Amino acid sequence: MHKDLQARQEQMRQRQLGRVDSPCAPVTVAARVGYPVDYSEPVEYISDVIQFQHWPQRSGVYLLAEGHRFYIGQSIDVPARFASHRLKPIGCKFEDPRCALLAEVPFRDNWPYAKNTHVRLNAEARFITAALSLGMPLTNTLSEYTRAKLRSKFADVSRETERIKKAVKFLC
Repeated sequence: MHKDLQARQEQMRQRQLGRVDSPCAPVTVAARVGYPVDYSEPVEYISDVIQFQHWPQRSGVYLLAEGHRFYIGQSIDVPARFASHRLKPIGCKFEDPRCALLAEVPFRDNWPYAKNTHVRLNAEARFITAALSLGMPLTNTLSEYTRAKLRSKFADVSRETERIKKAVKFLC
């Protein structure tokens, strides 16, 4: 694995643990401020659907495919997250998945980290809802209650549906 990719994966782990590396020394961040996910907010996508090859760091929503099974996820660093799926395939239940970036979601430096995360979670929920409406066999862990809640949450996921169809064409 490339050293820069390993470093990016370590940065993701540190952010998840609430630690930020400074030039002087690691500093523990104070308790995180909660921002509720506002699913009514529209999500801005800044890229077209892209098949994974080698990307620089990108924040967004991705689709994994293997056979006729799919997984939709989100990450602040999609290439590093895809590499971790390949190294530890437990979460997505795949052995050798293919990946497509469904949408790059902008990371805003002037927003708190949690608010940026919630924008990606909103986008991910929209894509999962679109996949459910298409009848795709997702390996995401979703209860029937969660599936019904997602279906009722979004009135229009046509943009997301078109992006998924485009990604599936070159993944399968």
